[in-house]
Amino acid sequence: MTQTICLVNADVTHLRLLTPGREQEWRAPDLETIDPDSSQIDSLAEVTARLAGAAVWLADAISPNNRIGAICVGVEQAGCVWITAPSADSNVISAALRKRDQEWGDAGVVGSAQALAEAPPARKMEFTLLPKRSPRVEQDAAKSTDPIHQTVLRLEDGAVSLWLDELDRRNIRVDTVLSLWHAAAQAWTTPSASASNGAAPLEAILLIDEAGQAIWCWAQAQSLLAAGRFHLPPAARDSAHAGPEDDTPDDARAEAGRLALDWLTWSAQLGDQPQRILLVADNINRFAAELKRAWPAAKIDARAIHDPVGATLFALAKSENLARTAESPARSVTSLSTRPGRSHRRLFHWAAAAIFVLAFAAAAFGVRSFARASELRAESRAFKSEIKSKLEAVDPALARDPRPERALQSRLIRIRQQNPDLVAPPSPKPLLDEFVRLATQIQKLQETDGAITRFQISSDSGFALLNLKAFEPAEEIRSNLEQDTGSLQWRGRIEGSTPNLTLRLSGDWIDEQ
Repeated sequence: MTQTICLVNADVTHLRLLTPGREQEWRAPDLETIDPDSSQIDSLAEVTARLAGAAVWLADAISPNNRIGAICVGVEQAGCVWITAPSADSNVISAALRKRDQEWGDAGVVGSAQALAEAPPARKMEFTLLPKRSPRVEQDAAKSTDPIHQTVLRLEDGAVSLWLDELDRRNIRVDTVLSLWHAAAQAWTTPSASASNGAAPLEAILLIDEAGQAIWCWAQAQSLLAAGRFHLPPAARDSAHAGPEDDTPDDARAEAGRLALDWLTWSAQLGDQPQRILLVADNINRFAAELKRAWPAAKIDARAIHDPVGATLFALAKSENLARTAESPARSVTSLSTRPGRSHRRLFHWAAAAIFVLAFAAAAFGVRSFARASELRAESRAFKSEIKSKLEAVDPALARDPRPERALQSRLIRIRQQNPDLVAPPSPKPLLDEFVRLATQIQKLQETDGAITRFQISSDSGFALLNLKAFEPAEEIRSNLEQDTGSLQWRGRIEGSTPNLTLRLSGDWIDEQ
């Protein structure tokens, strides 16, 4: 799937847009309102008009899609340096670069600076300028807390950042922002998944356009490790574009030697060297031969392409993982790729509104709680006044006591000590229940011509005297009362003989036994 790619230079005066099936360019028009004798050539009005014009043109060119896969920033004012800093934080790196530039009399860092990801393990180079250290020294060096030596990419991207703000105001979404070095690394190097032995080799890419601008980068598995740029003089460009029959390669040889010296320095810093050099230019047979002579350890892959930068952009447009590289410093300019945009500001606005609503609710709750506290204090004062008035009716001295509850408690203790606690009376006996139980058995006397002579049920005991003519009814009444458990435990005794039998019943309360 081909994506939309836009190449922009550092001062946003030239745009090159690649859309599926079409390529367009935009250049900033000359503003006649600027006084040529003025020392402020790039005034604020000119910069603002240029950025707005570039944003309007790009919005019209990609409409109605309003989405760009990648914005590629030119490296005309960029640099790649090797520095020593305490950490890889962008603020620490900027401070280290500022100190470094001040030592050289420069004005300092303008734009962004980011540390590139450390190079993954690769094949050890056959030669090195650094002395070999013993394992003990290597172990001590790993445990030390010395500052970090790292590759830093610096871009003067202030105008690009403001231009991205203009695009964001027009609701244009940008998936990732990368430099031309990052683009070359992703377009021309071997992905890690495509490597035959599982580990991608370290490769060098060199692009030379018709104007003599040459940019190079070292990359491994499409991750940028080091980069640089230089300008070929006309004589060297003529030698570079000449055919094999030209026998004056001095200028091309000199430029190839300078490039090899620069690469040798980076090899010493990184501890590795490229195994493959890809040279992309127009008619580069002679320069490829000189580069091969200056750097014999690598394989030269020379490709004659009229527009190396355009070919890089076309190859980048076919990449399918551009959006996933926005947070990788070795594959994008993270300060521009992850900068907050319209969606982030909208989220911040909603968050601020939610916080405001919560604050208003908390304030309302506080006011209501304060009012409720005032009401409770008033009720407390009224309750204390009522208690005081009641205490005055009982004991004025107690009402004047600042702690009446303690005084009351002390008096209660004294009263309890003077008067022992009352013992609750025992529960009454179930006299009625026992009378009903006895009466139920006495009803059988009517069937046997018997009679009750006397009975008594009190809280102490029970007694009954029955006259019967037969032994069987007397025995039945006695057995029923003895076996039927109740509050009274009845015991019976039959006296006399038939037909004059007497059943004498006596009962004791069970809880008193």
